[in-house]
Amino acid sequence: MTLRGVGLALLLLGLALPGCIRRYPAPDAPVDPTVPYAALALYRDLDLPVQNGERLPRAALRVAWRDGAVFADAALIDGPEHAAITETVPGARALLQSRRDDPLVVLVSSADLPAACAAVPELDGRALRATRPEDAPLHPLTEDPEAPEGASRDPLRGQLLRCPASEGEAPAP
Repeated sequence: MTLRGVGLALLLLGLALPGCIRRYPAPDAPVDPTVPYAALALYRDLDLPVQNGERLPRAALRVAWRDGAVFADAALIDGPEHAAITETVPGARALLQSRRDDPLVVLVSSADLPAACAAVPELDGRALRATRPEDAPLHPLTEDPEAPEGASRDPLRGQLLRCPASEGEAPAP
């Protein structure tokens, strides 16, 4: 094939390629997240404990902790446009102290729990700790369409978070 033939083939390929790409319109309104806790756990690559628990609230503050890095937000309560979001420990503590009446869901692995409790003691006894109801991967994300009013359709469940006792203290019940 000559250089002219290769050029002609590339030109035809270039003209045909845009017709093969399917384009979708961008969303013009906020999407109601159906699995906001599982999506955050998957995004932060968290290894949540496997335990049964109660359904998580549809609207709550979220705190995700992994290897000393924190992500906290109020998007499920305030909406994505006006949500308080922080990725610092002082910011997370300030958010939790200023929003004491709001439900709280913490996503943290068992290995990271002591560090999260030491850095943000406001979690102990106040938060639901997200758990996986069975030993299954988070992906693919699925929702529970039978969730009752006020409960999240997220497949994750929650148990009251109890921080490990520090040395010299009596263990938490």
